[in-house]
Amino acid sequence: MLLSIHFGNWEWGGIGLALAGYKINFLVRAHKNKFTNRLFSEIRSAKKVKVISTKQLKQVIKALKGNEIVAILADEENKKGVSVDLFNQKVILASGPFKLAYQMKALISPAFMIRDRKTGKQKGVVEPPIEVNTYLPQKEAVRGAAQKFARVMEDYLRYYPDHWLLLKNKVIIQPPRHEDTKQT
Repeated sequence: MLLSIHFGNWEWGGIGLALAGYKINFLVRAHKNKFTNRLFSEIRSAKKVKVISTKQLKQVIKALKGNEIVAILADEENKKGVSVDLFNQKVILASGPFKLAYQMKALISPAFMIRDRKTGKQKGVVEPPIEVNTYLPQKEAVRGAAQKFARVMEDYLRYYPDHWLLLKNKVIIQPPRHEDTKQT
């Protein structure tokens, strides 16, 4: 599984992988507006990205068993998620990806699209995978894996706060001092 947040142009990342020949599935929640939903579905399908609704868990399991990529966003609005510390604040991440990884013994690879501030070019970064500890009780394992993902998020948000596009319930991030910024 690729796990990301509303960061940079995550759509391009998935489309890039699909056009490179990878079988990629986006697990998505339907937009409230049916026309917007249809537009996004048509664009994704035209670029060889398979769209799976959050209501079609069997399709996700089938894709994972078929060694296909399933891309999921962890910062979807969800009050029933898992609480993690992000910049010393409590935030809720979707627990579904971590529960699914626990059940399927699947790895979670954090993935982010970064825009070079000088050239405007995009690059995708896939971090080393996070393994959900299946020897622990599920709740504890999910919390631990989600917290590991939050630490990876912090690193990207610290250096690219302008890339996070989630507009509701956003954590306030202090930009790094100039000497601390990563070069891309």
